[in-house]
Amino acid sequence: MQIEVNEVLNVSPEDFYDYMIDTIIEQIEIDLDVQLNREDIKTGYTHRVRSVDQKSGKTTRTRYTIKDAKRPERFVVVFSTAEHTTKVTYEFKPLENGTKTDFLYIMEKTYGDSALEPRGWRAKFSARTTRSRLLRSIKAAQKDCIAKLAEQEQEQEEQD
Repeated sequence: MQIEVNEVLNVSPEDFYDYMIDTIIEQIEIDLDVQLNREDIKTGYTHRVRSVDQKSGKTTRTRYTIKDAKRPERFVVVFSTAEHTTKVTYEFKPLENGTKTDFLYIMEKTYGDSALEPRGWRAKFSARTTRSRLLRSIKAAQKDCIAKLAEQEQEQEEQD
């Protein structure tokens, strides 16, 4: 299953790329209780996380691998479990002299057992709800990124 979401963002590719990397670092620090910086998140970085589903009690082991990290153009990460592999590609293209970003999010999910893959109307429903959720998430990320940039700008002005 492949899902693509394309959105024009009112933030530069560099700023949105950095925001995405900072978000990834925050999540890794929570998952692994480690300290990282932007330079640590590069092509080849990998880590594993073990999680337990609250309802079923099922344990899942996920391996995260950064396949490509080229600021501010592209970021590719692969999430692998025993059941499926998900490859997520983020592409950042400058628009309007670099003040806006043509942001493309591509998610490719493959299943180890084809019986687990949604088919028919379930696949269509799953794709539509996933696309809708991703679009809301991207818009929320843009809003948060802009707010953080404004906060940083205000802090810089106060220091000057």
